[in-house]
Amino acid sequence: MSDLSVNKLDDSLTGKKVDWIVTGSIAATEVVKAIRALRRLGAEVLVTMTSSAQKFITPQACEWASGNAVVTRYHGFSDHIANNNALVVAPMTASFAAKACAAISDSPALSLFASYAGSGKPIIIHPNMHMSLWDNPFWQHTYAEKFLPTLPKLKLIAPVCAEEKQKFVTPDLLADHISHHINSKDGHAVISLGRTEGKIDAVRYLTNASSGEMGMAIATCLYRRGISTHIVRGPCETNPHCYTSLVNVHHPDEMQHALQDLLHQYPQAALVMAAAVLDFIPAHPTTDKISSAASELTIKCVPVAKIINKLTSPHRVIFKLQTKLDPDIDRQTADSLFKSTSAAFVVINALDNGKGTYHARIYSPRDSKPVLIQSKKQLALRLASHIIQRLQQDKDL
Repeated sequence: MSDLSVNKLDDSLTGKKVDWIVTGSIAATEVVKAIRALRRLGAEVLVTMTSSAQKFITPQACEWASGNAVVTRYHGFSDHIANNNALVVAPMTASFAAKACAAISDSPALSLFASYAGSGKPIIIHPNMHMSLWDNPFWQHTYAEKFLPTLPKLKLIAPVCAEEKQKFVTPDLLADHISHHINSKDGHAVISLGRTEGKIDAVRYLTNASSGEMGMAIATCLYRRGISTHIVRGPCETNPHCYTSLVNVHHPDEMQHALQDLLHQYPQAALVMAAAVLDFIPAHPTTDKISSAASELTIKCVPVAKIINKLTSPHRVIFKLQTKLDPDIDRQTADSLFKSTSAAFVVINALDNGKGTYHARIYSPRDSKPVLIQSKKQLALRLASHIIQRLQQDKDL
């Protein structure tokens, strides 16, 4: 394997060519990792550097990161023309932004920006500067009056604000945001993940097992492919990083209400029910702490109404956990769920019993045979493809 190669994590940007302008900020030192992260999503990256950027990072470093020659001056190949799919400016300094707004084109980087502005292709900016520079009223007026109204395909990836500075987001997250904006589509998906809790007393609760990994994998795949993703997250070890909106909940009722609110706001959204929702909750929770001196504790539980029966979506994906997969039983279970919930897909997965394996089947009322899945990544990619296809069909009707 060549030292220039990367291991592909996803194909969300396969076939896409992305121009990347590096400007003169200390944040330029983060660019090498960010470019590699973007390549892991399948993109080809072509870098143009300003003269100021070369004071912080060398062209050789960007050449290694991208696997392509780096543009630092004008020459006969017209690299300053918008011939590719999208432009990324990261980091974007106050100086570069001001010159770009003024249509100054006296460097390859500024000419490339001007060409993209004239082409109507996507421009993605990631500002990195002291907050006083960003809050400069002259810049704010220029940004609000020139940048945003004039460039409808301009997308801002918000920096991390700390120590009165705008700082680079993590390279992987930046790549995910770039992929989302390049692939931007009209479509929404609502995803539940994690587990839920039923309170026993002030310090104790019932819960079930769920890492949240499956739901997060699906949400990430959809987000990278341009779908607006809205996550409702119960307690879990997984910390979502890329999404359009996030709501944290604990109780099954909180999860139901959060999902209902989102589906009311986005009635055509796909709904992915990947959360492990409690089937039973304590009947009489107390706000006090139950004494631990008792020799035994009896807790009466009552069943929880099935959340899925109270939610409306034209494209539902329902997960059903079984002790083990059985073709005949699973088919019957899937058919029953199709009738009771009008689901678009039913995913029946099996407990791994501590073996670290994953097995699942995807059932669809349109197909007589299920699809056998043997990894969470494979399942996430397959479901994301199905969901996007159905959302696109809605748009085309």
